[in-house]
Amino acid sequence: MFKKDQDNKEYTSAAGAARFLGMARTTFLYYVDPNTNLPDNLRPKSKVLNLRTVYYKTDLEEWKNKTSKTKFKYKRTPSNTSDKVSNVTNFPKQSKQSK
Repeated sequence: MFKKDQDNKEYTSAAGAARFLGMARTTFLYYVDPNTNLPDNLRPKSKVLNLRTVYYKTDLEEWKNKTSKTKFKYKRTPSNTSDKVSNVTNFPKQSKQSK
């Protein structure tokens, strides 16, 4: 899972980091994604090593301890702007049907 770089620091990929933190890989990738509304100080630190984005074990432990009490809202909530079901308001009135 963890590999060592030239300085003997342990690093891993995003999938390995998610496994280490005990979360789903897609959730971890959401936290790393720059398009999310998560502030930069709450993102896990990453470095580029051999043209790959890697996560060092010490940075992951620090991020886990720093954000362990923070509740993240990562699922989108649907936004209903109006209570109307449809834009059409002139439905024909239902007539009584014979049996």
